[in-house]
Amino acid sequence: MAFDREKTLQIAQKYIERRKYDRAILEYQKVVQHDPNDARTLLRIGDLQARLGAYPQAIGTYDRVALYYAGRGFSLKAVAVLKQIRELIDRYAPQLAEQYSHVSPKLAQIYAELGLTNDALATYDGVARRMQAEDAEKAKTAP
Repeated sequence: MAFDREKTLQIAQKYIERRKYDRAILEYQKVVQHDPNDARTLLRIGDLQARLGAYPQAIGTYDRVALYYAGRGFSLKAVAVLKQIRELIDRYAPQLAEQYSHVSPKLAQIYAELGLTNDALATYDGVARRMQAEDAEKAKTAP
């Protein structure tokens, strides 16, 4: 039996209407299994994971989408997703900052490519401040 994408999306939508987000995620994951490059469906999964408070999973999903967009030249979409990742990390999952330390430099790089020099400089400045704070913390704990 062939995979019916539209039917699966309809089932997922019905679960969302009933606020059964975990089941909707499972349906959307079926879609992504058949089309791993379906960034829109991945974004929906990330949104539902965030709604459920599964922030580490949402951040991982968004990271996958951001890297896909950046790699395909969809810079503005990548910027939006990267900013969303930073916000989730800052607000809900600061313990993941090191794991996703590539997000801010990638954001700054895209800003620079888009000619948004002030945004790029501000983002690079934030990266530098974070690195200095980490170095200062390491120096405190060093023997």
